[in-house]
Amino acid sequence: MLAAQRLYVDANIIIYFVEAGGALQQKATEVFSHARANHISLITSEITVGECLVGAHKTENQSLVDGYRQLFHELDVFQLMPVKLQTIEIAARMGAGYQMKLMDARCTSQPPLRRHAMYS
Repeated sequence: MLAAQRLYVDANIIIYFVEAGGALQQKATEVFSHARANHISLITSEITVGECLVGAHKTENQSLVDGYRQLFHELDVFQLMPVKLQTIEIAARMGAGYQMKLMDARCTSQPPLRRHAMYS
C-alpha cells in the first residue's frame, strides 16, 4: 500500500475518518491502520485542525468539537506541522498559477511533501 516513512494527511481524510461512515470512512481507516502497523508517522498541518473544526462548529456539535480536540491534542495520533508565512506565500503563488484553492495549494507546498507521501 504505502512505502513512505511519513504520510501527510489532509483535513478531508480526517473528516471522512471521524464523520463520514461507509466506504470513505473504511478507506481512511485502512490507510491509518496500515500506517500504524508499518510505523508510518502521520503528519498534518496546524491549519488542518481548524479545517476539521469548522463543520463541527457550524452544526454546534460540541461532542464532535471535543472529539477533534482529543484526536489532535490528547491522542498523539498526528504530528502537527506549523505553518510558516513563507509556506502561505508559496501556496498563494501556486494557487494563483494552478487555479487551486489556497488550502489545497498549501498542502502541496508543505516542506514534508517534498520527501514523503500525501493522502488527500
